[in-house]
Amino acid sequence: MREKLQTLPLAELKEIAKSQGIKGISGMKKGDLIEMLCQKEKEKEKPVQEFLAMTNKCPVVIFGCGIRGERLMLFCDRNQVKILGFSDNNRVLQGRKKFGFPVIPPEELADMAEKRNLAVVLSMKEGAAQVRGQLVKLGMKAEQVIDRLPAGIFNH
Repeated sequence: MREKLQTLPLAELKEIAKSQGIKGISGMKKGDLIEMLCQKEKEKEKPVQEFLAMTNKCPVVIFGCGIRGERLMLFCDRNQVKILGFSDNNRVLQGRKKFGFPVIPPEELADMAEKRNLAVVLSMKEGAAQVRGQLVKLGMKAEQVIDRLPAGIFNH
């Protein structure tokens, strides 16, 4: 990335920095601006690396079909995390498709997890502890249920 940025004129680098919300750039030298942009890029990668570590790079089932589930799906898609499907307690959604992925009843997740290595990622802001308990009662291994996502994952 650094090499690519070095080929750009200062005015274009300032536009990139401005679009990323970086302030105080008007008097910066080109080298300092490039350093700041590289640092910003590194910061954007941190949630990705944390998420991959949490899931052990396994395929995931996203629990929750709401807006946060959709945003988590987009995050996974952008970062080449394989999505096996969604899951939700809403019986109306179960057995249907969400963005082309099946919506799996929670009762089927333990069997799925036993047959293949996967992680269930809880997308909800509130109620995650209850859903985690529900899934563990249904036979999921606690380490396969991810209920705390890295900070910044939904800003990605």
